[in-house]
Amino acid sequence: MDIEPKNVLLDKAELIIGINDLRGIEEQVNLSWNNTKIPFNPGISSNDVAASGINALVKLDKKDSSIYSFHLCLNLKGSQLLYFTPVGKVTDINITSNWQNPSFNGAFLPDNRTITETGFKANWNVLYQLHL
Repeated sequence: MDIEPKNVLLDKAELIIGINDLRGIEEQVNLSWNNTKIPFNPGISSNDVAASGINALVKLDKKDSSIYSFHLCLNLKGSQLLYFTPVGKVTDINITSNWQNPSFNGAFLPDNRTITETGFKANWNVLYQLHL
């Protein structure tokens, strides 16, 4: 079902990160959205995808449907699991952690990963999937 353009509220767009337990965040999380710094706020406006988390209001432009670039650093303590849902045409995720014994599972395994005594680095690049 298509959404009529007049019903798309681009001025209220937000990036939501689902986090089950916000106590794992010890410092302000900031989003770099097209090179503009935007602070995340606690809570989420809808629980359609996640039950709790953080959100950042982002600027989308009706006239410009170009690619949006974003980056964030999230220091999260005490988590046992970390999952990503690829919802864009291209989802590219890079993770660096001091966790020395990660395990990788799910529908998409990392394209590249390096595990050492000091931690790990992993990268996923997932193209749009019609049916997951």
